[in-house]
Amino acid sequence: MPALSAGSTRPTRQHQLPEPLSGPGGREVSIGRRPVPARIVRAVDHGVAVEHGRGIVMAARARALEHVADEALQAAGRLSQSEAFWTRHAPQGAVRFQAIADLAAMALADIVADAGRGD
Repeated sequence: MPALSAGSTRPTRQHQLPEPLSGPGGREVSIGRRPVPARIVRAVDHGVAVEHGRGIVMAARARALEHVADEALQAAGRLSQSEAFWTRHAPQGAVRFQAIADLAAMALADIVADAGRGD
């Protein structure tokens, strides 16, 4: 919205901050009586864009971690089924089967932890 300068009937344009920072209605922002310098507006625009980009990346990482965790849970379930199968069919190896399944499950947990850290 153009503003009138003091003693003038001609409207002057003031810079506006990006909508997330300008508050309701996209009000014009000025410092004292002067409009916000264009370099400040550009810097704010850039900062908002950078933060928006970071948010997109963080959301993608969260989705990737969810996928890795889901795959690890399914793999752990298959390990448990396999361990139970072999324990039923060869009870003398039950301790070995349990150790193998436990080691594999811990390795899966490490993979999920690495994905969560971004390694």
